Amino acid sequence: MEIEISRHDWRALRTFEGDGSHLPDALRRLAAARTETEAGDAYWEIDNVVVIQGRLSQSATAVVCCLMQALATAPPPARDEIISLIALIANGYDDHVDVEMVGPVSLAEIRQEVARGFAFFVELLETTGHAACIELVAVCGLTDPLLRERAAHALDAASRLPKPAKFGNVIANALAMVRRATS
Repeated sequence: MEIEISRHDWRALRTFEGDGSHLPDALRRLAAARTETEAGDAYWEIDNVVVIQGRLSQSATAVVCCLMQALATAPPPARDEIISLIALIANGYDDHVDVEMVGPVSLAEIRQEVARGFAFFVELLETTGHAACIELVAVCGLTDPLLRERAAHALDAASRLPKPAKFGNVIANALAMVRRATS
């Protein structure tokens, strides 16, 4: 993740609390968290700074890029919070942002980055039943037309698996959205 962190000018990126200069350390703590407490503490250093009630700040794109890279090596407690944070940001709003305060942001750009993790999200949905993966698979299918049929299939198949099946209504709603986009 260090290569991705170094790609961004964090002091120039805006958040809801000023510049994003503190975010690289929070991202590192989150990616390395070995306990749920460590992961939760690091999560809250990013949430409500980068995103508030769905409103995204300029730093959201850089944060998602880093989080996507961190997924490859994050321990399970960290991975769970990273997935939740990516889903929160990917379902945010860019048209409600006070650009003067938090800078410009593109939800489309964020979702393109998220779509690169499609296969990983499907695998996590299948093996862990992580509820946020339902949203992420749907986001991938809605973002990338080449993934729509695969996303619909993955969501449909997940609805019959033991772990994800407990989120049947969430899966059904996500599947309906992806199928509407396919037709």
